[in-house]
Amino acid sequence: MVTTYHLASAAASLYCHRNTVQHRFARFRELTGRDVRVREDAAVVALALRAADALA
Repeated sequence: MVTTYHLASAAASLYCHRNTVQHRFARFRELTGRDVRVREDAAVVALALRAADALA
């Protein structure tokens, strides 16, 4: 699971508040059914994005 530190560093990289990152994770989970904070789901999402990029 993503820790507060990781949320803070991700938010800093995106120039937004850590609560915004949490909200985006929650929204992504609602839309896709995948929770990127879970290792297996994150791997599936990463592979899907690479496949989509390769096919584009």
